[in-house]
Amino acid sequence: MQHAQSNPTQGIGIAGIIIGIFSIFFAIIPCTIFLGIILGVIGLILTIIGINQATKLNVQKGLLIAGLITSIMGLLIALLWGLAFTEMFNQNNCLCAYFCKKREIPHKIVVRRNK
Repeated sequence: MQHAQSNPTQGIGIAGIIIGIFSIFFAIIPCTIFLGIILGVIGLILTIIGINQATKLNVQKGLLIAGLITSIMGLLIALLWGLAFTEMFNQNNCLCAYFCKKREIPHKIVVRRNK
């Protein structure tokens, strides 16, 4: 009867996958992009630490690589969405240039008082 060899980095790998999945989830939602970036960085750090430990102990790295991939995906999605929304907000100092041109919203409102 063989005993299963325990893998001390398995917990870090599972944590990296879960944090990476949450990072992807929050990266897709526009209002939670910053949370997606933060979780992506945390998942990336955890999995890199786990990969270093797994290399020293010469154990399997499957869960760690999956955590690394999900963390990178969440981080990239969040950064791309963040750049897209930043560009959209900066365009003509309005939420959407099409909306401003279509409705002809004045950029400066002058209030005149009758004396």
